[in-house]
Amino acid sequence: MNKLHGKTVIVTGASRPGGIGAAVCRALAQEGANVFFTHLYDYDKTENPGDADKNWPDLFVGELRAYGIRAAHMELDLTDPASPSRLLEAARLAVGLPTILVNNAAYSVSADFRQINASLIDAHCAVNIKVRLCYQLLVCWKLSRP
Repeated sequence: MNKLHGKTVIVTGASRPGGIGAAVCRALAQEGANVFFTHLYDYDKTENPGDADKNWPDLFVGELRAYGIRAAHMELDLTDPASPSRLLEAARLAVGLPTILVNNAAYSVSADFRQINASLIDAHCAVNIKVRLCYQLLVCWKLSRP
């Protein structure tokens, strides 16, 4: 259908072959969008060891490119304050100026409620709340510039 031909999309949190982020990337590529996705191996190997594969992102880029689109990826820790700027610049250079942002990344830890502490709450809020707002604001700002 190519409804998104010429659009460039960033998808955060596309770390697992069977995950939501990967499914979103595939659907976008099928519609003609160029796709740039992020992943964080260290998080996945700790929280989802069965799904963690350091080579998967490169293989997935090849799968996406088979749809005739540009695709690239980067490993990115979204809790790093410099990550929004780094991500936008990397995506722009690799696949074009992003026009769509899919904030799929999430932080969760399997823990008994007695193990929850300020550090876990801070990490959860950093990825699930603060980063989402920062990315949305930065993308809006970049797209509004002449």
